[in-house]
Amino acid sequence: MKNVVVLGFIIVMFYEPVQAAGSVPIIYTADLAHPHGDPDDHFDVACLFAMREFDIRGFVFDRRPYASQLPGEAPLQQLMHITEISVPYANGLPGLEPCFESRTDTCSDESAEYQGGVELIIQQLRASAEQVDVMVVGSCRDLAAAYNREPELLSEKVNAIYLDAGRGPGGEQDEHNVDMDPLAYERLFESGLPIYWLPCWGTDGYQTYYVADQQSVVGAGSHRVQKYFEYCFTRSTADPIEFLSSPDPAPPYPGGRRMWCTPGLIAAAGRKIYQRDDNDYVALSPEEAAIAGLTEDEISVFEFVPMQAEVNSDGSLAVTLNPSGGTNSYVFHVTDSSLYQQVMSSCLKNLVAELEASEPEPPPHDIQLVSPVAVPYSSGAPYEDYYAETAIDGDVDTFCVLFDDTDNGSTPTTGHMVFDLGEVLSVGGVKLTSREFYRDYNPKDIDIFYFADDNPHNNTLIDDIENDSDIVLIKSHSYPSLVNGAAESLAFPSTLDRRYIGMRVNSSWEEGPTYWNFQIAEVEFFLDAGVLAGDLNGDGFVGGDDLDIVRSFWGQNVTAGNLLQGDPSNDGFVGGDDLDIVRANWGQGTPPGPASVPEPGAILLMLWLAATALVLMSIRRKRIKA
Repeated sequence: MKNVVVLGFIIVMFYEPVQAAGSVPIIYTADLAHPHGDPDDHFDVACLFAMREFDIRGFVFDRRPYASQLPGEAPLQQLMHITEISVPYANGLPGLEPCFESRTDTCSDESAEYQGGVELIIQQLRASAEQVDVMVVGSCRDLAAAYNREPELLSEKVNAIYLDAGRGPGGEQDEHNVDMDPLAYERLFESGLPIYWLPCWGTDGYQTYYVADQQSVVGAGSHRVQKYFEYCFTRSTADPIEFLSSPDPAPPYPGGRRMWCTPGLIAAAGRKIYQRDDNDYVALSPEEAAIAGLTEDEISVFEFVPMQAEVNSDGSLAVTLNPSGGTNSYVFHVTDSSLYQQVMSSCLKNLVAELEASEPEPPPHDIQLVSPVAVPYSSGAPYEDYYAETAIDGDVDTFCVLFDDTDNGSTPTTGHMVFDLGEVLSVGGVKLTSREFYRDYNPKDIDIFYFADDNPHNNTLIDDIENDSDIVLIKSHSYPSLVNGAAESLAFPSTLDRRYIGMRVNSSWEEGPTYWNFQIAEVEFFLDAGVLAGDLNGDGFVGGDDLDIVRSFWGQNVTAGNLLQGDPSNDGFVGGDDLDIVRANWGQGTPPGPASVPEPGAILLMLWLAATALVLMSIRRKRIKA
């Protein structure tokens, strides 16, 4: 359940009702957006939630100067769901162009829909019995406007401003976060509020910029944390909370990730950096470091140098370092440039791992992936070495290339593949992995279907969903552009007990010019591994009812893998192998009712069947010898 508060006609959402237990109250303002302009904000906010020292009093969406990028409510809700931390949030002042017409502008003339951020800052400071930190990652407009409206309140209640913006001491401040509203940036420096300045760019070590290995960082997260990043990278439009529990995250996207804000978060939380092992650095509180036996392993790669800054008439800053008269402001400075990037990258990785250090309780049934054993039907003539079976060989370095049904260059593509799972399995979804290539050749719009009689060999047109009553649609889906081995998983509306599953491709991301095709590295299916072996009637218990099925079809040739015909061994014959599976799992599961509880008669019947099986096996051996 959610609670709702209205600030300046902006709905501010709260998740019910767990509050952060942190000792460092903080308000965070950032240009977090979905779809993203730069994913670095998703990493920063993940670290914010990972550090449980923070009592996050509010989150303001600093509006980016692009109309297509909306406030990042989805990723914020995901992090609140993962951590069970409730945070009020609101939209900030508009960002298509600077709001401030002068340094003292209150921006009160902006539309009511954009006033929620300023009002949230003021409300939270008024309500706080203690001083609060404010971290600014983006423009300074909301905090500067709040100061211009309530200067005494902010002077009393703001403990420190961690300002991630600018180009360091000396000269012009032409940097993205500054350029979004230069006068607001200048206003903070002349306000007299305590500032911990974290320049994004600079010289002589006065910059926070570093590059982290994105794949290593994302891969350190739990399942739900990796899904959080996947949701960002793929610009997904799915339900953000449901997406977190969807199976099998896509491989973390390789490459470097430009970062700036990690040292400011570490400093604001009161953490220090410790070397845990070779190339392994972690940011911990001194108390946590003592427990871990790392107190003597503290290292330092940056510092905050006392400073005094004045705004020149041209907007540049005149900065005096280590002023003789004392100061309440400081500027970030790298003290060990040879280690800084390595240490920050390692700290970022460990913070992402800390975000959800323990996985949530697993679902009642485990989920596992299985590759089909064959592709009995596929569309068009395959290229040599790129036949359909390369999509089920378990090797992501190989891929199939299949034509559309017409192979005449027309659109849309109308290809198909039918997958044989080898036996009847309980199938709950499908995972499609793209080929390792920078171009997107994967299917775009698809239909997943099954055969009512579970036998594709009886159908004239293998994918005629519209006109063949034996071909039943499971789900339609639109895949995004997938490149460089990226994958996407699709959950079915319900679990299906099937051997054959089909996929019809209605359009592809590949665009000719001679013909259209679709290319896939791997297709795998999700199974409900919690289905009990030997539970032939699917009631969740292995007992007399399942034994009755084996007895009813004993000695008969049946459809291979048909559980309701007593063939869990999938050999097409009901005999000793099937009995062994029932016997090995006898009594497993939860009895649905008294009728399924093992009785003496059932035990005797099972013994009789076992003896019969031995006789049959003996007869077969004699025949083989003859």
